[in-house]
Amino acid sequence: MAEAETTEFDYLGLSDKVITEEIGGQIQRSYAYSAWGQQLSQLKHDTDGGGPEVGEDSFYGYNPHTDVETLTSESGDTRATYGYTAYGSNDTEAFTGIDKPGAQNSGQESYNLYRFNGKRWDAASGSYDMGSGTTTPQDLDGASLDIAIGALLAGRIRGDGDGAVPTIAVDGKTVGATCDGTGQGGAHMLSAMTHCVGIVLYHQHVDGKSNETTQFAPLLSTVGLARCRDQC
Repeated sequence: MAEAETTEFDYLGLSDKVITEEIGGQIQRSYAYSAWGQQLSQLKHDTDGGGPEVGEDSFYGYNPHTDVETLTSESGDTRATYGYTAYGSNDTEAFTGIDKPGAQNSGQESYNLYRFNGKRWDAASGSYDMGSGTTTPQDLDGASLDIAIGALLAGRIRGDGDGAVPTIAVDGKTVGATCDGTGQGGAHMLSAMTHCVGIVLYHQHVDGKSNETTQFAPLLSTVGLARCRDQC
């Protein structure tokens, strides 16, 4: 059995951005980021001890959901492509190149580890580091789904404007000042707010929490996604 190795991560300042990964004191990979925090490239270091160190640069390409979709070389050649289901499982038919299932030797680490939502994939545990713990695609339900969606939305609103994906948060609240002396009978408002900058786009009165679900679609229809994009 191969001896277990410990990977040490160095981060950019106080952020969650990994800049180097080391094993046994040797840097294995290093990463570069844009001014807004998007991972741009990976430098894979030659650590076999066979002579002068020669690095191998690769560059990330993203889809509109901030998932890593392509990995290209310095010359622009495609090293690998990636695809995912809505919950982050690998869509193996979309995988090509160096990280295509079966392309690597059994037990060999993937060439690129950053994939769904730009998060780091750990093949040993079958989970992603979503920033608030590790999450497996199979566990995305209940509370863990809320955590994963929160991390996903937080990642999607970062970008240079053109790459950011607008999202709308909808919630209902009772206006406390309109309640009677027993705390009952207050006006209940359902509001739609941009997730990116916190602007309320529209709100309307609904007859208590029990009716929020039926008013959800009409509310979004009134808001319009184009209006959300303008605000973001």
